[in-house]
Amino acid sequence: QILRELSQQDPPVDEAVKQLPGALNLLAQLAMELSRTTEAVEQYHEAIEIDQALADRHPENQEYLSELAADYNNLGEAHRRIGDNEAADQSFRQAIEIKQKLLEADPENERWLEALGNSYNNLGILQSPNSAWRKESLDTAIEIRKKLATWQPDNAMYRDHLASSYFNLGNFSRDPAQALEAYEKARQLHEHLLQEDPNVLRYRFNLAKDLLNAAEVHIRLKDMRPAHDSLGRSIQLHQQLIAEQPEVPEYQHSLATCYLYVASLSKAKGDYLAAKDEMEKSIAILQQLVKALPDQVRYQSALAFAYYRLGDLLFNQVRDREAALKCWQDEVTLREQMTDYRAHPRQLFYLGGSLNNVAMILEELGNAAESAELYAQAVRHQQKALNANPQDGQVRGFLSNHLSGLSRTRRTLGQWSAAVLSARDLVDLWPGNPDGLYRGAAELARCLQVAKAA
Repeated sequence: QILRELSQQDPPVDEAVKQLPGALNLLAQLAMELSRTTEAVEQYHEAIEIDQALADRHPENQEYLSELAADYNNLGEAHRRIGDNEAADQSFRQAIEIKQKLLEADPENERWLEALGNSYNNLGILQSPNSAWRKESLDTAIEIRKKLATWQPDNAMYRDHLASSYFNLGNFSRDPAQALEAYEKARQLHEHLLQEDPNVLRYRFNLAKDLLNAAEVHIRLKDMRPAHDSLGRSIQLHQQLIAEQPEVPEYQHSLATCYLYVASLSKAKGDYLAAKDEMEKSIAILQQLVKALPDQVRYQSALAFAYYRLGDLLFNQVRDREAALKCWQDEVTLREQMTDYRAHPRQLFYLGGSLNNVAMILEELGNAAESAELYAQAVRHQQKALNANPQDGQVRGFLSNHLSGLSRTRRTLGQWSAAVLSARDLVDLWPGNPDGLYRGAAELARCLQVAKAA
């Protein structure tokens, strides 16, 4: 605040103007840690405005441009955290454009090349339906980071960053073989880094995550033996980290994910009670994290997902409707508490799905009135998600399910006009899609038939 007041004087104090963007970035980073992302975005915008003015006023000083690029990169990360991928994309591309301009004047500037690799890496990990574009960004980040690691082979940070890009490439590869290859490259780099300096816990944690994510791919491929081996070592590394630093929440969070994957292994073998036990271990860890850090939305989101997974197991395999209902109700409660995230399309998609699951069980239990209300809420959330991403077939499919449930429960309640309206919305949802149109027409016919009989 003092720097801001000094910079707004007439005439402004030059040194205060120069220091203010850095202070705003620090303040924004603190806001991000507290999940006050909207505040962080505002502070990054203010820093950008000042650094842009300084760069325009002093074109001979390229450090102002460098700081401006860093501002845009940080702003992109803030937008990414809250799911505003379009704004994040624009910010990362602005940062890349500035860094490329800087490198034209000094192609071997390691600091600027490193920053460029960071922005391409950040651009590549944005959620996007265009996997080819995402892969291109990560491939560019990898090439840049390979170059830096070649220039400075003793620089552990460059190799660590390279491993991070391989890890991200694995996360976003649709081809399981490519994903496993990327995770293996990340694992080898982290193994070597850990051998060189066993005291750097970050290397151990990153290695544990390499193994964890590789195990997830093996599970999808039904390669249970390598999945079991990777998970076993990953859990061992996580437990060592927690024993040494029990106060680090990310270690606990990642271990909870390990237990969910172990549950997947047990479920694949048909051992549903063992799967339930592993999921409950994961939930217990995440509940403690949410209790200790109630402002950290990512832990709420992880707990909500764990409730979903357990509810799905209880509903479809264990056949315990009441227990599944409790899990999914807990999931809905958590997702409704994520106020900073709820307005974003993906979060609306998840919330709509959660509401649908609760409504489905209540409908089976004969509570049509409450079920209809929850289906209606699911429709509202999912419609907003679809308006934001009209080409997202998964969102459209979920909305179709919600509308079917809403029309069905309204028929049960004798609300014929309302049921017909929901069925008409279902028909309108699938223009030009034979299967979707048939489903909507069939529901509309049932509404009219029951209404006529009544």
